This record gives sequence, C-alpha cells and structure tokens, in this order.
Amino acid sequence: MYKSHLGKIPIYKFQLFEKLGNIDHFITTRAEHQNDPIGGFNLSYRVDDTEENVLENRTELSLALNLKPNELFIPIQTHSAKAVIVNSKDDHNKLNNTDALITARKNMAIAIMTADCVPILLYDYKNGIAATIHAGWKGTVGKIVENTIEQMVHKLGAETKNMIAGIGPSICDKVYEVGNEVAEEFEILTEKERNLIVLRHPNPEKKYLNLQMANKLQLLNVGLKPENIEDANICTFTNNNEFYSARYFKNNCGRFATGIVIR
Repeated sequence: MYKSHLGKIPIYKFQLFEKLGNIDHFITTRAEHQNDPIGGFNLSYRVDDTEENVLENRTELSLALNLKPNELFIPIQTHSAKAVIVNSKDDHNKLNNTDALITARKNMAIAIMTADCVPILLYDYKNGIAATIHAGWKGTVGKIVENTIEQMVHKLGAETKNMIAGIGPSICDKVYEVGNEVAEEFEILTEKERNLIVLRHPNPEKKYLNLQMANKLQLLNVGLKPENIEDANICTFTNNNEFYSARYFKNNCGRFATGIVIR
C-alpha cells in the first residue's frame, strides 16, 4: 500500500490494484482533523456526526471519482455475512443489512466502511467483476469472503484464478483482544487455522484475534493465488492518527471507506 490523493482527499491505494488501468480504488483516512475522532472525513451516518458533514464528505468523494452522489453505493452494515450484487443505479434499496457489495457495472462506486474491522477489495481483472467486503469477527466466522466470492463466480462468471485481493487497514492481533466466548466461535476452523488466528493472551479469560489472517485464509481456501493478495499490514488501533479506530476511541469515532470503481 502507499499513500496518495483523490482530488484533495488523502487516500491509500493497493499496489496490486494500481497496476490495472481500468479501475479506480481508494481507502480514505481521517484526513486533516486529528483532534476530532468523529468529524473529519467521516462517511457514516450512524455515528454522532452531523448529517450535513457526512453528506458533504460523500458528495466530495463521489465528485472526486467523477461520479454523481447516487452513483456511490455504501451498504447499511450489520456485521452480517451477506453480500449483494448491485448492477443498476437504482439498486440503493438492496443496501440494508448488507456487509459486502459486488458489481460488474462500470462507473459505479461500491464501498464499505470500517473502523477496526477488516476491509477487503476483490477484482477479477479478466471478467471485470469487483467486490468490497466488511469483515468483522462475526462476518469472518460467517465466511463473508467465501460467500462473496461464491456469488461472484456462480452469478457473474468470475474466476478466482483471475482475482486480486487487497486486505486494508484493520486492528491487528497484538491489540485485538476478545473474550473466550468470541474466541470459541472460531472452533469451526481446523486446528492449524485456529493456531494462526486465535492467539494466547496473558489473561486466561481472553484471547488475541488475527482477523487479517482469518480472512486471508478464506481467500486462499477458495483458490486465490498468494501472490495476488496484498495485505496492508496497517493497524488502525496503533495508527489512529490516520484511521478511525472504534477500539481506540471507545466506539466514539467516524468510519473510513474502502471502495472500487470499474472504468
């Protein structure tokens, strides 16, 4: 990953995706408002921010992408494992209770919002099919990555051998501690997978979770090539000056977006 700009908006980009000339992609940041954990370039209506500020930020993002505001699709996320296909500019009614978006439509931005959960971009560069995924621990246990790719393949004709993936900034295993009741949700995994994802904590009633690894394993399990997966390796908690972190700010913060446009 590297830092860039989209118009005047500070963003990050994946090097794998930037090599392709027929897409635009972005990971937004907190921008220039380091003293305000909610304001700045917050893109969520579901935090304690003004509707005017969120609308202004979403409009600025749309215009920077040379799109109209109604051509930017951001779901109403609920930590589900649900993915939906949007292929029309009238598909805003599909966005409720959704944590991943898929499209093959050109000049239409799909994005998800995070503030510690794992944002993932997917793109089949031969068939022109894109997806963006919000994977918290619940979505990860529900295999939202596998669910999304299954729809891309079976409903739109994507092929995993042609897919690239970007795993964006998210909370890292060194600080993401959970109770044993959450760690037990990962008992569905193989012992080898659990050993990589559920890590020992000094407190016997807690564990550390590596959500980035959990989702990377899902990408590999469905057939993506290791060289086609780029991991940002940026922790939102420790880099809270750049990215919103719900854990760091005790959930009193905004949300940044990870998205893609097919051109």
